[in-house]
This record gives sequence, structure tokens and C-alpha cells, in this order.
Amino acid sequence: MRILINLLKHIDYSMYEVLPMAVTADVLLAVAVRPRDGEHGPVNFSLANMQSEKFEPRTFEIPPNGDIDIDASSHEWSNYFKSGLKGALSLLREQKNDESFVPASMDVIVDGTVPSGGGLSSSAAFVCASALAVMKVNGSKKIDRKDLVELAVVSERAVGVNSGGMDQAASVFSARGSALYVSFTPSLSARAIEIPRTEPDMTFVVAQSFVAADKHVSAPVCYNLRVVECSLAAEVMAKKIGLTRPLPKDEAPLGVSLRGLHDSYFEEREGISDNHKTPVPEFQEQLENLVKLTKEHLTQTQGYTREDVCDILGISSDDLNSRYMSKFPVRAESFLLQQRALHVFTEAIRVLKFMALLTSPFDDSEHLLKSMGSILNETQTSCREIYDCSCPEIDELCQLAREAGAYGSRLTGAGWGGCSVHLVPQDKVDAVKQAWERDYYRKHFPDISEEKLAEAVVINPPLEATVPTVQSFFTPINILLLSFVLYLSYRRLFPSTPATSGTGPNAATQPAPTVFKTYTPRTLLPLNGHKDATLNPTGMVCLAIRGKVYDVTPGRSFYGPGGPYANFAGRDASRGLACGSFDDDMLTEDLDGPLFPLDRLNEEEQEALNGWEDMFGGKYLCVGRLVAADDAVEDVVERGKEQGEQQQQQQQVGERDSKAI
Repeated sequence: MRILINLLKHIDYSMYEVLPMAVTADVLLAVAVRPRDGEHGPVNFSLANMQSEKFEPRTFEIPPNGDIDIDASSHEWSNYFKSGLKGALSLLREQKNDESFVPASMDVIVDGTVPSGGGLSSSAAFVCASALAVMKVNGSKKIDRKDLVELAVVSERAVGVNSGGMDQAASVFSARGSALYVSFTPSLSARAIEIPRTEPDMTFVVAQSFVAADKHVSAPVCYNLRVVECSLAAEVMAKKIGLTRPLPKDEAPLGVSLRGLHDSYFEEREGISDNHKTPVPEFQEQLENLVKLTKEHLTQTQGYTREDVCDILGISSDDLNSRYMSKFPVRAESFLLQQRALHVFTEAIRVLKFMALLTSPFDDSEHLLKSMGSILNETQTSCREIYDCSCPEIDELCQLAREAGAYGSRLTGAGWGGCSVHLVPQDKVDAVKQAWERDYYRKHFPDISEEKLAEAVVINPPLEATVPTVQSFFTPINILLLSFVLYLSYRRLFPSTPATSGTGPNAATQPAPTVFKTYTPRTLLPLNGHKDATLNPTGMVCLAIRGKVYDVTPGRSFYGPGGPYANFAGRDASRGLACGSFDDDMLTEDLDGPLFPLDRLNEEEQEALNGWEDMFGGKYLCVGRLVAADDAVEDVVERGKEQGEQQQQQQQVGERDSKAI
């Protein structure tokens, strides 16, 4: 399972959209199935870690029909495997419609390239990998990614942490070379966002502070406390602004969230029927209004005591503890509600702004990089001064990086230590690394080994997997496409005079037109990036969305063989992209049958598909249309009629112009 950096964070458990990105570090599991001791014997598990000096081997057993015992009060590495096992077993029993289903015994070896407590979501990756391994071992051939994420989110909470869901979604859905836009309402969805190419090249660098940031250890006064403060901020704000209905129950760790407050307020006060459908510009305005409301109504900047909260909500101290502080351990006597709400609302705004920068056309790379860096710097300031989840070591790493040439820096992970992430131009990476080594690592850890120093910094250029290299870009098909684009640009800037007939020196020569073809699922299939002397001699990569066929060869490392979206190459990708699923059953099974009826998609899926269509339409050349096999002949006839009419019109214009001359 992939490890991630979160570009913008601490709002997933408030049910707002987040924008993480996977890095090259990972967690790996090797699994062997062990025969059980008799049909009714216990199920045995043996766990070993390649870092055995830090994580000692563990064995445990579960009764055939019993639950998995997890002691959340114990800081035990095997608890994360147990939580994945627990979630997977629950899903397996549901899928098999058999509450007595007994899983196989397993021997497991765990390895990985990320330090625990480093703020790179190793725990989420471990839980997801554990659940996936259990599902596979016990016969699951197709595992829906959304189901895996949802079970992993709930499962990790069994170790005593108010997990929000971003870490698990990024571990499962992320594609190398892209950021991931994750939404939690009205249901979980994830969309890969390609990182744009810039000059100089954009590089994300991760630096380890070597300050342990284990959520389990610090949760009662750090992570879990922030979750409680955000939930209480939502409840108190609802009372202060006079909402007439209780906040809706949602998938937040404590059942209510600031996003629930957000939607309830505008649906009740402005008559919006469903705030999930509000366009992004209006949604951002709503967030800005909520920032003002927070300052107006949560006025106790020194914090709200337990008694204050109880008085506002009209509940007893026992009710407060039972409702908000019994599910996960929390230690606090006062709660900084204004500060926590302000961070969440402003961070949600920053996510929208960062997303807009990634997906909008740009002419000035320097301006884009500075704008992205500014957002990262703003969120670090908010984490340090408002959300109070940074630490002096992280602040120092960020300051050193900026002084050495980074555009922006911030903590990543839960905070309170761990790692930091930095947006650095490629030509400044060495300078930033040298500044850290000289002024941070050698200064604070004078005895640091060369091996540990090498592990302290992870350079993650997101474009290495998504942007073709110089050699791979100049393929015949790309040269053809580039020539065509240049020709169109030239013709637009310098329109020619009407062509004259004849073969003399003044006769205009017309370039060969681009062929706009009609494809069926069967004739599109060979355009999957694999060269075929007859059907695809150049290794062209195409896919279809909403009946339009796009040539995505320039992004072949993303959509072609071996890429994260390779299963869509040569296929109708509409349903899979709309549903956020890579499963084979998302693809057209009968290549000679009808296309999937897109009117069967729900509103959320239609909206997701709209976003993909806009992205492909603005980035790749549309080279044809996709129709069902039965409609192909009729479509060709209609296209022939259109072309004939166009040619007749052009001939009439030419004759009229000739007479005028």
C-alpha cells in the first residue's frame, strides 16, 4: 500500500474535501496460508516485521466464530493488522451472507520503506494492506476500492484514533504522478488530478523531523482532541446561530461535523434544497461567510470550558463525556472552538484554490508555482498558530527550505512532529537538502549516520511517471499530433487567401485533413498502447468518454500499458471514471452490444463524469466518436452526408469568390 503526503489536511474528519498525493514509500505484506488444527480449532496468526529490533514478532488466535480482541489502550503494532483483519472479516461475512464464516490462518511478514510516526500515514497503509491481504487469502477475487477504504476507516478507529478517511482513501486510490481529490459527502469518491508540467520542473520533497508523531500515543491531547473540538464547534455554532433542526448525522468520527453545520445553515437560511449540488464558486463564498460567522459567534478566544459547553448545549457533564469523550480517549478541560473552526473553514477554501490551480490552464509557470507555494505556506501558518498541530522542529525545516529556494512548505500527516512537505523547483533541490543537512540534521543530531541521513529526505517528482520522457514523446503519432496543432495555430494567425485551381507555382497545397473516425467498442480496443502492425502500428492510446474518443498518447505513461489507468486504454471509460472504479465490470463486456446507458448514473456520478470530460476535452485531441456496433453504419452515413454538405458549401464559396475576383 502507498504512503502519502497530504498537501492540505485536518479537515477530512470534518467531512470536507482533501487533496493528498502518494509518494514512493510503501508498506508491503508477504502472506502464507497455514492449515488449521482441525475443523473447529482456533484460527492462528503469526506476524513478523523486517524491523524485528523495533517490532517484535507476534502470534495470536481468534475463536472460529468470535470477534477480534483489540486493546486500544495498548500501543502495539500488531493492533493495526488486527484492525484490518476485523474489518475484512466483517465484509467477508456480509459478502458470503454467512455470519459463521471462518477465515484462514495466516503467516505474515511486514516490510516497508517509511518510518513509523513519520507523519506519512504508515498506519493507514498498514491497515489497508492487512485488510486487502485477508480478503485475497479468503477468496475475494474482486475487491471494490471504495468498500476497502470504508472498512479500513472504521477498522483503524478500533486502535483508539478518530480517523477521518483521507489517509485510507489516498493509500487505496492514489495513482503515481497525480494528486487525489477526495470527497466524503454525500458519499466517498476520489478523482486523480494530474500534476501540471512546469518550467522549472515541480518537485515535492519530504523531510523527516525525527520527532515521533504517533497518533496513538499523543491522541488524547492532540489528534482525538482536535476531532472533539471540531464536533463541539459545529454543535455550539448551531446553537449560537439559532438553527431550528439538529445537525444531521454523518460519517464523521463522532457523527456530526462542521460540514454538516455548513450544509444545514445554508439549506435552512437560504432555502437551498441540496447544498451538495452548490457550484464551487458559490460554495467558496459560503465558506468565507462561515469564517465571518465563526468570529461573530464563537467569541471566547481563550476557550470554552466543559461547563460553558454544557450550558450552551443544554446537556449535563455526564452527557458531554458520554457523547463526545467516551468513544476515544481525550484529556482536556477547555476547548478552543473558534480557532479549530477557523482552520477547518479556511483550509477548505485553500483546497478549492489549490484544486483550481492544478486544473486550470496557465501561461506563467513561475506565477503558478508561487501561488501553489503561497497556499502551502498559509496552511502551515494556520497549523502552527490556529490549529496548534505543528512543532518547532517542523517550523525550522520549513523556514530553512524557504530560505534555500522552496516555493512553499508545510507539515504533513497529523502533525506534532513527523514529516514536512516542500514544493521545490528542481534546480533548487540540492540547495534545500544542503541547508537541511548543515543547519538542521548535523546541528540537532551531530552523531547522525549517513544511512539515517539518506533516509531523512524523500524526493518525489510527481511528473516522472506521468510526463513522457524526451525519447518517448517523439513517437510518430505524437509528431503527427504536434504538427497538426502547430498547423492549426499557424492558420489561425495567418489565414490564407482562397485556393486557386491548377498546378502552377501559385496553386495552394492543402494539408491532409485529420481523419475523424467512427469507432465501435471492438474497433477501439486495439488502440490500447500495444503496437500492432495492422491495427495499431504506432502504439496509439485512445479512450472514450461520453461517446467522444480522445487520443491520450501524450499521457501514455498514465493511460497506457503499465499506467494506473491502463485498464481504460482502448475502452469506453465513461462508467469507470464516473464511479471512481477500476473494476473490469465497469467496462463494456459485449463489444458488439449496446453501450452502457449513461442515464443510469446518479447525479453524483454524472457530476464526476462532467469533470473528467472537461479535463480530457481541454487537454487531449478528440479524434472520433464511439457508437454501438449496430449504430456504426448509420453513423457513417450521417457523417458522409455532413461532409458532403460541407464540401458543397465550400465549393459554392470558392465559386463566389472566384467571380468576385
